[in-house]
Amino acid sequence: VALAVWGSVFWVRANVVLVGRDSAGHLEQSLLVGRALAEPWPQGLFKAITLDDYRPPALYLLTQIPYTLFGATLDAASWINVALLALILLLTFVLARALMPDGWALFATALTALLPMVAAMTRLYYMENLLTAAILLNLLALLRAGGFRRPGWSLVWGASLGLALLEKWTAPVYLAAPTLYLLWRDAFFARAG
Repeated sequence: VALAVWGSVFWVRANVVLVGRDSAGHLEQSLLVGRALAEPWPQGLFKAITLDDYRPPALYLLTQIPYTLFGATLDAASWINVALLALILLLTFVLARALMPDGWALFATALTALLPMVAAMTRLYYMENLLTAAILLNLLALLRAGGFRRPGWSLVWGASLGLALLEKWTAPVYLAAPTLYLLWRDAFFARAG
């Protein structure tokens, strides 16, 4: 975990080239959201949330934290994805540990850290790391909610679903099958009927 995060930190600090057209568009949108948030509240917040009619605002809102701390730079925006990589690897381990022995959970975490796409999405300013973290949290909460018998984990499931939808509107594609399977397995539909 530390090695994967260190590699991404090194790359973000050393890289001077912005790769990809989408990444530039996301960066521009994050700056526009920052300008909208500078306007009087609540109008500024409403404007920031509704600024883009296609992409949900979660990443752009979250990016305002490093912009405030480090200035509105490409490196500052990239720190979000580096922090999210650490969260992704932690959630991968916790989720895998709930399903398999510790050794296999560690292997799953290492494999995730070594995936080229995970490294690429961490080192560039894209939405995928926040979406991945929200989905992992959602799956963990779904597993721990026990067919929605445990209110705390059920609340975490709902909040992480909301976060995932604020990140990318395709989130339900990744969550529908596991949710339906676990609800069926835990006899949720029989209890509800």
